[in-house]
Amino acid sequence: MTRPFVILLLLLGLSLPGLAADQSQADTAERARIASERSRIEAAFQAEQKACYSKFGVSGCIEDAKARRSAQLGDLRRQEISLNDAQRKARAADRVKELERKRADEARKQSEAAATGAARTEARARRADEKAAKARQRAAKAQEGAARAEAESARTPDPHAPAAPGKARTSATRAPLEKPPDTEENRRRYEQRQLDAQAHKANVQARAAEQQKKNKPVNPLPVPP
Repeated sequence: MTRPFVILLLLLGLSLPGLAADQSQADTAERARIASERSRIEAAFQAEQKACYSKFGVSGCIEDAKARRSAQLGDLRRQEISLNDAQRKARAADRVKELERKRADEARKQSEAAATGAARTEARARRADEKAAKARQRAAKAQEGAARAEAESARTPDPHAPAAPGKARTSATRAPLEKPPDTEENRRRYEQRQLDAQAHKANVQARAAEQQKKNKPVNPLPVPP
């Protein structure tokens, strides 16, 4: 992997797990290369400096060797600074991505909490609607039952109402043939009306018998001799 490509990856801030591992290895290799090159330059300078002492112009030879060493070390220093700068940018990019990930996680948690709260509110409202609907159904059934009972009561004649003498026996005779209502309340009312009708019939018959006794002619006393 070439040095420009390594620096490009660092500038782009690629922090995927696989690429991050490769980049770390590349950085380590690059620093090892710079260190090795620096050691080579120093060793070469030492050799050149030693060789200069065997020449006529010792001072000039040593100055030339120092200049070459300085230029080579300067180039290595620029490479090292560039690598350090790329690593700082990569670490900064990683921190930014981590902050963005944390913000995204927090936003997701808040969204999930809001959705859960909305679902609970909707469920409570749905249960309240179902409860109200059941209450309305019970009220409607009760009202319907009351209406049927009232209609049945209206169809059945009142035993306490005055009736024609000719119809009293017919009504009293036919009343037991009527079919009792289905409900317990209507059946109780029906039985009570039968009892009332029988009592009314007995009362009418008793009054008729008493009136007959009052209207019976009295035999005249015998004429004295």
